[in-house]
Amino acid sequence: MNKKILASIFVIGILALAMGWGTYSWFSDKETSTGNVFQSGTIDLILFGTIPFEFYDIKPCEDLAPVTVGFQNIGQNPGYLYNKITYIEKDKAVVPESDGGNLNADDFAALIYIKAVTYEHYTLAGGWSGVVRNDLPKWMDMDLNKDGYVSLYEMKQCGWIPYDVSKPEQPLPVGDAGRWVITFHMADSLVSYPGGALEFGVEDNWPQADGIDLTWTAVLKQTSGPPA
Repeated sequence: MNKKILASIFVIGILALAMGWGTYSWFSDKETSTGNVFQSGTIDLILFGTIPFEFYDIKPCEDLAPVTVGFQNIGQNPGYLYNKITYIEKDKAVVPESDGGNLNADDFAALIYIKAVTYEHYTLAGGWSGVVRNDLPKWMDMDLNKDGYVSLYEMKQCGWIPYDVSKPEQPLPVGDAGRWVITFHMADSLVSYPGGALEFGVEDNWPQADGIDLTWTAVLKQTSGPPA
């Protein structure tokens, strides 16, 4: 058999094999999954109550009507709640006495102290607990000069405080809320300035026409620990 015949037989074999491949098939199946989503959750806090509050014409030895500072977690995740206050000086334009209106913001804030503070908790399942807790002993940790009172000046100096001082690592569950009812009091005078110990029974014109503009800030965050 010569080479031409062998080559022809080889080519015919290749063509036959190719034709044979074309007559075969395999089973297959294809499925598609759609709607696969990545979406972040929310950390969302609201404040409610008698805020913002305003007190004008306050006098030494005067109790200031209780204010309610409430907060609720309306987001999708539990969070750790921290609060702090800051303030700036807000004096009256007219100073009636020559020895009045000469306290700076810290001096004046040191005269306003927390006389009483209670706390009540709310859950979606049970509503307001009806258990009103006296939080003043816990807040006494902010009594920096150890005179037995917690002033706004000291509260500012302490910076961020957890909503539950006794359980700072406890998050606020979704839907839960809490409210502080706080009674403030204006003292007579200070032994020393600024932020000195409170003194009582003193006739003092120094605080006349003085004042502060206070900002209450609350932060609900995913991780424990005060905000940076």
